[in-house]
Order: sequence, then structure tokens, then C-alpha cells
Amino acid sequence: IGKQILQRKLAAYRTKVAKFEKMNNMDTGTFSNLFNKGELGDKKEWLKWDHYASAVHLLEKKLSDLEGIRYES
Repeated sequence: IGKQILQRKLAAYRTKVAKFEKMNNMDTGTFSNLFNKGELGDKKEWLKWDHYASAVHLLEKKLSDLEGIRYES
């Protein structure tokens, strides 16, 4: 069940990230690079996008870590 919840959350955040990419005609990798260099400023919109991108990264890592766990009997 935990894995399914993480997958649903990941899908929701990916959808949010995709909306920002489409609205700004920029992929998240480019955005993150410019944002972290301070070239975009600190508009509320950028902060949300950065948060959503971070959430996607974290959830992907958690799911990857979860896949790596093997239970022994």
C-alpha cells in the first residue's frame, strides 16, 4: 500500500511539474539550473515549481530505495 501511495503522489507532482514546463516553455532541468544560479529571481511561481520538482526527485528516490529492499524469510 505504501508503494501505491508514493506512486500516486509522484504522478500528481509530475502533473504539476508538467504544467509549469508547458506554461513557461522550459523543461525542469533548465529551470532548476537557472533558478539555482539565481538568474530567475524569487517569484512565488518559481518557488512552487522548485518545490514540486524537489518532491518529484524525493519520491522517485524513495520508490527506487523501496524497490531495492528485499525481505528475507
